[in-house]
Amino acid sequence: MGAGTDPPPEPDHERLGIMVVDPEPAMAEGLALRLLVEPTIGSTRAASSALEALHVIEQQTPKVLIVGAEPGTWQVGFLRQVAREHPGIGVVVMSETEAIEDLAVLIQAGAMGWVPKTASVEWLSRVVTGVGAGQWWLPRALLGHVVRQLSREAESAAMGRLNSLTFRERQVLAAMAEGMPRSEIATCLCLSVNTVRTHIQHLLVKLEVHTSLEAVSIALREGVGIAHPPHRARERGQAGRHLVS
Repeated sequence: MGAGTDPPPEPDHERLGIMVVDPEPAMAEGLALRLLVEPTIGSTRAASSALEALHVIEQQTPKVLIVGAEPGTWQVGFLRQVAREHPGIGVVVMSETEAIEDLAVLIQAGAMGWVPKTASVEWLSRVVTGVGAGQWWLPRALLGHVVRQLSREAESAAMGRLNSLTFRERQVLAAMAEGMPRSEIATCLCLSVNTVRTHIQHLLVKLEVHTSLEAVSIALREGVGIAHPPHRARERGQAGRHLVS
C-alpha cells in the first residue's frame, strides 16, 4: 500500500518525547536518531526488549511509543502491558503485515496508530504527532475492515461469556433487562432476594463487567435466550409458589 495516499493529521506545535522499541537494536537506535531531527520531536530513546523499554518508561515516560511488532511476537504482550500500566502513552505500531486480522490483534493490544515499515520517516513523524495529540490513525482503506473485525471478535467474546451463564443466571439477567428490581425478580422467579443478589454477583463476574447496567447492555445487544421468559416466571410467582434459596 502506498503510504502517501491517505495523510495522517497535520503536526501541531507540541514537541514530543518518544521511544522506539524494536528487537533489532540498530533499527531502534537508528530510527530514534533520525526522528530527532523532525520539528515535532523533542527527545527520543531506543530499546530492543520489553524489559529495557519498561525500565526507560519508569525513568522518563515518553508521550508516544513506536513499536516494531508483528502478531505472535513478544511485542504484542508488551503492548498489552503498556496499555494496562501506562494508559497515557500513545502507541504507534510499525509492521510488515497489512492483514486485517493481524492489524486487529495489534489494535486490541493497545496500538492507536499503524504505519507500514516501508513508510518514510516524515510520514511516521506525522502519525506520531497525531497519536501524541490523542488521535487514532489507520489508513482509510483498512479502517472499516479493522473495525468490522474488532466488532465481530467483541461480539464473539460477549456471546462466549453469555453462554457461560447458568440457566438461572440467564433468567435473572433477562429480568434485569426488562427493568425489574431485585425484589420483583425474586418474586417472579420464586427465589429469595439474597439468592437473586448472589446470581447477579456471579453473572457480573462471568460477563467481566462491574455494574448491572453494563450487564444489561450486553444482554440487550446480544440477546439472552431463556427457556421461560420473565413474564411467564411472574405468572408462576403470582400463582403462589414458595420462595426457594
